[in-house]
Amino acid sequence: MALWIFAGLYLLVFMAVQRWWRRNVGHTYHYSHGRKWRTSRVWLFIKTWIVVSIPIYGILGLLGGPWWVVFGSTFVYLLGFVIVGEIFIRLAMGWWHDGDAGYDALCRDGYDCFFDSGIMGLLNGDPDEVLAGQPPRALLGSNWAAPANWTDQCPNCGARQPGPIFWCWHCGLGYEHRCQKMCCPDCNRTFCEAQPGIGRTLAITCPGCGKAWQFPE
Repeated sequence: MALWIFAGLYLLVFMAVQRWWRRNVGHTYHYSHGRKWRTSRVWLFIKTWIVVSIPIYGILGLLGGPWWVVFGSTFVYLLGFVIVGEIFIRLAMGWWHDGDAGYDALCRDGYDCFFDSGIMGLLNGDPDEVLAGQPPRALLGSNWAAPANWTDQCPNCGARQPGPIFWCWHCGLGYEHRCQKMCCPDCNRTFCEAQPGIGRTLAITCPGCGKAWQFPE
């Protein structure tokens, strides 16, 4: 019972520190073609490993246990938990969302139901629009320095983009070559199909409100 109380208090303290960090220090965003603007799975795993290891190391340290056993054992157990969790959650969510084109589109776009929600999601500070695959609203209108290897430019504001298919982090509009565009029925944000010619057959997530809509025939 005492261990559960300690774990609960530790989690509350950690969440408070995390909220303070996000509010006062902010978040550094990076882009990858696999995950888009979402936090890397590797970093989320390392972050979880550190968070879990600290209290265990403190307890075993008082008992005189070797530090390498703590970090090694927590790494192995956490890796097993992640592998089993990924398989189970993906199968469960795939069954739950069977036939949901919006959910399938999100998964193809880099969303991970295990790392971006649930227990692992507690350590993931990505805002809702980032979890939906869109640029963070915090970058809209900002002078964020885009990587030098981004050669495509937004035709609306000129900001550098990671490729011809993108949501502009500076002005928020969606563009791609030879795409079909539509206006979101909910928030009136302009957005476009995910893949030229193919995307119009899928449900596409709006960058403004995060809802998935099917392009009209």
